[in-house]
Amino acid sequence: MKIYYKDMSCASCALDMEWELEQMDQVHYVKVDTLNNLIDIEFDGDTGSMLEVIKATGKRYESGFALVEEQSSEEETPPIAVWRRLNYLLPRVITSVLLLLVGSFLLDGGMAVVAFLVSYILAGGDIIWRALDRIRQRDFFHEYFLMSLATLGAFAIQEYQEAVAVMVFYQIGEYLQDKALERSKDSIKNLMNRKVPLAHVLRGNKIVEENPIEVSIGEEILVRPGEEVPLDGRLIQGLSSVNNAAISGESMPISLEEGDEIIAGAINLDAVIKIRVSKRYHDSGMARVMRLMQEAKGKKPPTERFISRFSRVYTKVVVLLAVLTVTIPTLLGGDFSTYIYRALIFLVVSCPCALVVSVPLGFFAGMGGFSKNYLLVKDPDTIEQLSQVKRIAFDKTNTLTVGDFQLKAVENHTGSPDDLLLLIRSLERHSNHPLARSIMQEGQAKESRQDYLDIKDLREIPGKGLAASHKAEQILVGNLDWLIDNKIPVPALDQNGTYVYAARDGEYVGRILMQDELKKGAAESIVALRKANVHSMVMLTGDNEIHAKTVADALGLDEYEANMKPEDKLAWLEKQVGSEGKLAFVGDGINDAPSLVAADVGIAMGIKGSDLAIEAAGLVVMRDRLDDVPKALQLAKRSMRVIRQNIVMAIGLKVLVMLLGLVGLADLWMAVFADVGVTLLAVINSMRLLK
Repeated sequence: MKIYYKDMSCASCALDMEWELEQMDQVHYVKVDTLNNLIDIEFDGDTGSMLEVIKATGKRYESGFALVEEQSSEEETPPIAVWRRLNYLLPRVITSVLLLLVGSFLLDGGMAVVAFLVSYILAGGDIIWRALDRIRQRDFFHEYFLMSLATLGAFAIQEYQEAVAVMVFYQIGEYLQDKALERSKDSIKNLMNRKVPLAHVLRGNKIVEENPIEVSIGEEILVRPGEEVPLDGRLIQGLSSVNNAAISGESMPISLEEGDEIIAGAINLDAVIKIRVSKRYHDSGMARVMRLMQEAKGKKPPTERFISRFSRVYTKVVVLLAVLTVTIPTLLGGDFSTYIYRALIFLVVSCPCALVVSVPLGFFAGMGGFSKNYLLVKDPDTIEQLSQVKRIAFDKTNTLTVGDFQLKAVENHTGSPDDLLLLIRSLERHSNHPLARSIMQEGQAKESRQDYLDIKDLREIPGKGLAASHKAEQILVGNLDWLIDNKIPVPALDQNGTYVYAARDGEYVGRILMQDELKKGAAESIVALRKANVHSMVMLTGDNEIHAKTVADALGLDEYEANMKPEDKLAWLEKQVGSEGKLAFVGDGINDAPSLVAADVGIAMGIKGSDLAIEAAGLVVMRDRLDDVPKALQLAKRSMRVIRQNIVMAIGLKVLVMLLGLVGLADLWMAVFADVGVTLLAVINSMRLLK
């Protein structure tokens, strides 16, 4: 269940809230996503009761916390909220700075202290108020409480100017941090979100504008030049060309004639065309991808899980160090004011917000970078897993090869070649297997619907073939194993190629040879993967030994496994996962879905692939180009480099300031920069992933 919220800007608060919800027995999974203002939660029990628990928990951390309906992509709530905060903050900051200058240069004694106090309240009154609220909640490690304690401590040791200046700097830094985060989120979301175009539906003598969701199969729509095709369908009137860049990344126009298929997301270029809708909106390839992007579970990658655990103890450890910094030297005769000041530096850098924000922001920006390259990553964990891939297993058809088989030979054992083709096509027309689609395309010019045999009781066995009955006869169409399993005697024949066999009424009637070709750039992609430190590449195929070896040798693969059924591929992957580095599997068909789930990383080729394959995969290669697989590995490694840089910056700068503060070489200004400034640096660093 996904729940949207507002008015919780504190990243460490969100982390604490997530941890508290995780401790509940009825909660199986929860993630509080501060970048999208989203709580993703799975639980047992009543939804209404859980919503009340979430609201009460959120309000304990931020009094303004509230649950809201999902915001549309056109709403501008976050930028407006940041603008309102500026309008509220700016007069206070300006007045506070003026009073600070007056107290420093025009007043002295008690009047100066009064000016500093008023200046401090103007700059940080809201922080003090929130700190008091945290005290009421018995939360003594909250950023607001620690910042208030540090600046009030500076007041106590008569560092008035620095106390005020630090609070002003902190407020400005928090505003800039929020603004930078919102801008970065908007940039990423603009890449990943698409606006659905309206459909111009022909109903009677009228053209009605409809949301594509409301359009039914069989209805006719008009698409004008320059418009986006809203639904999958078939061109029934008009000649035009389309640009499929939004779908496949290829900007070269594709010419279409009447009868050609056209898919949602294409841009019509030349003339008005009429399309008969063949799929509901939710079943179109583009809608599936958008839905997966919206519904994908935000599984935390190992790096983010580590940072979450680290952040929970970081603040407590730093506060303890602050206490030790002031107590031990003072007991040994040191100056109390000197060491209390140094302890205050520790308090300022004790908030883990920079860590909590910078890591998920890096993953979020990484997903935006993938999207820009027509690669759909369904959760941040896939990026980290992908960066560690050392071995890849490929399905052959539609992955390494085009999957557009050509009929090369008809070898009839009984009857005529036409009889054999009619028998095979009568069954294959009911299958979605790539081989079946190619067989049907070969026959479209010759066959019409009434030419097919009247068959009944059709069933398809994955990895084997089809069975059906015609009149009183049993018909089998599929691979050699399928006929052998059914005790059909087949003469000894050569197996150098991809053959489809047929049997009728218990007798072998013949076979046809279907020939595939390697995908363009497949061999170069294998070389690029080796350069990306993938040290083992294996092809898993249902083809016979001879044909499998031919393809593997042509591509320079390390190994191949032939004559594999879907369950054999699954068993092979399950055996291989967990040894010698992360294992990816690349495929696209219905039969590939279990294998895509079994691998450390499942990679689905193209949005035209099966629903099951796309939903099972962690990465969808939208352009259906094999050279995008090594590109995905490079992007994943780049994303992880940026995330590690963010971690080093966040921890390193804080540790450096603490060490300098311990020996008296740092001040509260530096501590504030290490707190809010490092978040700004992490935002800027993460945005590089969008270029």
